[in-house]
Amino acid sequence: MESKLVSFVLFSVLWQLVLCLSSSNFTIERRWCGTKELNIRCVDVSKTNCRNDKYRSMDGSCNNLRNPAIGMSITAFKRLLPADYNDRVYSLPRSVSGSKLPSARLLSYKAFGRRTIGDPYYTNLNQQWGQVVTHDTSLRMPDGLDGVNQLEVKTQKCCSAYGRYEIRNSSTPCAPIPVPNSDPYFKNYDCIDFDRSVTEKDQGCRGAGGSVPAEQLNGVTHYLDLNLIYGNSIAESRHVRELRGGFLKTSDYNQKWPPQSDRPAYMCQLGNPGDVCYEFGDPRGNQNLGLTTLSIIFLREHNRIARELAEMNRHWDDETLFQEARRINIAQYQYITYYEWNPNFYGYERMKRYKLIYETRGGEYVNDYDQCIDPRSIQEFQHATFRHFHHQIMGYYEMVTESRRVKKEALRLTRYQDKPGVLEEDLKFNKVLRGMCTQHMGLTDMNVDIEAAERFVLGSGLRGKDLKAFDIQRGRDHGIARYNNYREFCGLKRAKSWADYTDFISEKDVQLLRKLYESHEDVDLLVGGAMERHEPYSLVGPTFLCINLIQFHDVRKGDRYFFENGNQPYPFTPDQLAEIRKASAARLMCDNADIEQMQRWAFEHPRGRNSLRRCSELPKVDLRKWKDRKY
Repeated sequence: MESKLVSFVLFSVLWQLVLCLSSSNFTIERRWCGTKELNIRCVDVSKTNCRNDKYRSMDGSCNNLRNPAIGMSITAFKRLLPADYNDRVYSLPRSVSGSKLPSARLLSYKAFGRRTIGDPYYTNLNQQWGQVVTHDTSLRMPDGLDGVNQLEVKTQKCCSAYGRYEIRNSSTPCAPIPVPNSDPYFKNYDCIDFDRSVTEKDQGCRGAGGSVPAEQLNGVTHYLDLNLIYGNSIAESRHVRELRGGFLKTSDYNQKWPPQSDRPAYMCQLGNPGDVCYEFGDPRGNQNLGLTTLSIIFLREHNRIARELAEMNRHWDDETLFQEARRINIAQYQYITYYEWNPNFYGYERMKRYKLIYETRGGEYVNDYDQCIDPRSIQEFQHATFRHFHHQIMGYYEMVTESRRVKKEALRLTRYQDKPGVLEEDLKFNKVLRGMCTQHMGLTDMNVDIEAAERFVLGSGLRGKDLKAFDIQRGRDHGIARYNNYREFCGLKRAKSWADYTDFISEKDVQLLRKLYESHEDVDLLVGGAMERHEPYSLVGPTFLCINLIQFHDVRKGDRYFFENGNQPYPFTPDQLAEIRKASAARLMCDNADIEQMQRWAFEHPRGRNSLRRCSELPKVDLRKWKDRKY
C-alpha cells in the first residue's frame, strides 16, 4: 500500500511538472457582462417569452435569461479574433502583399500526406463521436434551404461535374477552389465546386448591413443538446415525434429503425425510388454509416428510456415522458462527452486544471454555470481547429463479429455516403457498431485518408471532392484570421519571421510552408496549427489546444441546463445525478444493439484491463430513481 501511495504522489508531481513545462499559457475565462450586451441579430427577441422552465427549449432560446437569444438556432457563430476579409466585410482574404493566397487544393496535397496509419490506443468511435459533437453544435447554412429541416438543394453552383467554371443562378456567391495544372488526381480540372455560407447580411438581419463584417449563421442550436436527433424547433421536433408514449418515430424491419424520410431526394443518394433514407432531426444524419449508426443509437436510447419511465409512471402524459427521456438522454451524452471522450484528446489532468471536468462524489453538484459566459459555437473551432480531426477518418468501416473477428469485407466510406440502407442488411448495423469500437481510428498526424482527400461526396461529380481543401477554403470563407494571430492570442510568441515558427513546428515543415506561402503572415490557421508538435497527453499542438478548450469551457459553463448544474429551477436530484455518472459509451452500445459483450472503455482498444466483458457486467443507469413518489 505504501509503495502504491508513493507511486501515486510521484505521478502527481511529474504530471504537474509536465503541465508547468507545457507551452500552453492562455486565459480560458471570457465574460461578456459588464462590457457590452451581446447583439444577437436575426432573432426578434420581443417574441421570446421566457419562463423558468424545467426543460430546455427546442430552439435554444431562453437558456440564458439575461439574453434569451444566446445559443439559438439561426444565429451567428462567435469569434475569438476579428474577421479577416480582404475588404473587411466579406471578400475572401488575400496575402499581406495583396496577391491571392495559394489554392486550398494545392495546400491539401502539398502539405498533407495520404497515408493511413491507425492510432495505437484509440478506436474509431472517437472520431465518429467527434462528428456527432460538431453536428450537434454547428450547421453552416447554404443557399437553397427548404422547409422544416433546412435541406440543401443539391445542385452544382460553381463548377460543372467535369471541373469547369460554371456559375449558375444563386443567391449565395461561389468561391470555387482552383485546381493546379500539376494536380496528381484532379487532372484536367480547373476547379472544385464550393459555395459560400449564408451570413446575416444574406438574411437581411437588422444591424448587419453596410461595413459590418459578415457573420455566418449557425443552422442549429449552439448547445450540446442532441438536436441532431430532436431537431431545432418545435416544428422539427414534432416532425420526428410519435406524439404518444414519449417516443420518437421508428419503422420496423427486424429492428427499430428511424422512419423513412418523406423528402429522400434531398437527404440521400438514391439508386431506386424505394431506397432507404432516414428522417432525423438533422438533414445530415444519412451522411456516412458511422454517423447514421450513432444517430440510431441515440434514437433507440431515447425510446428505451421513455419506455422504462412509462412503466414506472403510468400517469405521465406523452409530453412529460418525451421531455424526461430527452433530458436524461442529453445528460448521459454530455457526461460521456466530457468525462470519457474529451480526456482522450486533451488529457484528463488538463481538463481538470481548466475546470472542464471535476472530481465529484455521488450526486454532488457542480454549480459552475455563469450567465456571462457566451456558449455559442466559435468560428475558429468549428471551421478550423476541430476540423483537424478529419485526419482521424478511416476510409472504410470494418465489419466485426461478436467474437471480434474482423470480416474480410469492409464498407468503403464514400461508396455509402448518403446511402444508409446497407445497415439493415445481414445484421451489418451490429457489425459496423462493433467495428467502430474495435477498429483503430486514424492517427492524428499530417496525413488524410485518400477516401476523404480525393473521393469525398463521390456522388456529386465524376471525381469526388477533397475534404481537406474544403476545410481550408471554409476557413477563408468564414474570415478566419491567420495562424500567427492565434499563436499570439494563445500566449505563444508572435512570429516575426519564418524562423520563429520553429519553436513548435519542425524545420522541415517550416521550409515547406515557406515554399507554399508568400509570407509567414499568410499561413492559414488550419495549416499552421496542424503542423505544431502535440502537447503532452494531447492529440493537438498548443494553438489548437487553446481554442478547443475555450470552446468546451464555454459550451459547458454557458449552458444553464448542463447536467451537473444544481442552480436551475429543477435540477436532477442527487440520486439521479449519481446515476447519470454511471453512463458510458459501452453501455449505450450494449443497450441499443444486438451486442453481448463490450470493453468497459469503448473509446479505447479492448485489451488488458480493458478487455471484453459481458454487457450485463457494465455499470448501468438505474432509471428507478425517476419514479414519481407522489403516486
